[in-house]
Amino acid sequence: MNWQPIESAPLDGRHVLIVDDNAVSEARYIEGEGWYLAQNDPTDSWGPGPLQPTYWMPMPDPPRAAVEVTEQ
Repeated sequence: MNWQPIESAPLDGRHVLIVDDNAVSEARYIEGEGWYLAQNDPTDSWGPGPLQPTYWMPMPDPPRAAVEVTEQ
């Protein structure tokens, strides 16, 4: 996985990694609102938003051990 320009990011609400102000965060795009941290949305009265990311990357797969635990 490589960092890609934010213009190529999915805008369907899926969680991705973004770079914003030299920090890496998990975020999602909310249609008509912009980029928000994964745990925030426009109705929150706390937290930053909307963000101005410059790059994005898909979320990595979870570690194999974590996948095995959830399958049991």
